[in-house]
Amino acid sequence: MQAIVTTYLPPTNTKPGRVKASCERGSKIYSWDHGLNPQAMHRLACQNLLDAFAGLDTYTYGGTVKDHNWAPNGFLTGQISDGRFVHVIDHPLSKE
Repeated sequence: MQAIVTTYLPPTNTKPGRVKASCERGSKIYSWDHGLNPQAMHRLACQNLLDAFAGLDTYTYGGTVKDHNWAPNGFLTGQISDGRFVHVIDHPLSKE
């Protein structure tokens, strides 16, 4: 499973503040929701990226969203020294 990194993108002359969620598979940029604190906004961007990948896999390969690794029960979040957040899916260990 891949770690997802979220990065704050400050406003420009033409665009508001945004957050970019990225991993090896791809990335997406989301508008900043000023009603959320920074950690909650980064977690929301991560969840939105996971949902997008799960939806795409469901469309491409069939099954349900829950059948794909991009549909976790939860994920862990931490902030690194450069201000970015890193998110890792929390899958329970298999009993097999």
